[in-house]
Amino acid sequence: MEPDGDEQKWLHHGMRDKLVAALSIAEDVIYIVLAVLFALTSIAIIVEFIWTLQLNSYAAFVEDSLDHFLIVFMLIELMHTILLFLKTHRFRHEPFLMVGMIAGIRAMLILSAHHTAMGRTATTSYIWELGVTAGVILVLAIALRISRTPAHSSTEE
Repeated sequence: MEPDGDEQKWLHHGMRDKLVAALSIAEDVIYIVLAVLFALTSIAIIVEFIWTLQLNSYAAFVEDSLDHFLIVFMLIELMHTILLFLKTHRFRHEPFLMVGMIAGIRAMLILSAHHTAMGRTATTSYIWELGVTAGVILVLAIALRISRTPAHSSTEE
């Protein structure tokens, strides 16, 4: 369906161009604010981890380290995605799949570390939770692999 005369006028109207330019600037500003907030949150998590560091238990240290640093890794991956968008103005879905995989791995590691620290034996619910999380990670990895076909892959990193 071809645009009629009034639509054609609006599509090429100076006011529309100014509005689109202003909204584009607003979009960039919002993305920049989000990236800064991700960076500040990451720094706060690292500082909080160091401030509350407890070295009396190796298992607790490992569990806390994994928890804090994998969250920071996810935030930095999201910040990287925003920065790539600001540079190229193209949306990339791969970083979101990566963040999902990192979140799944984090959940598995925290669950295992907590389970081990408590001295528990493997229960059916524990095995199911690990299995379902591993399945989600596998599906995300397959989706990432499929999405990286030559037609979709990007070399801008």
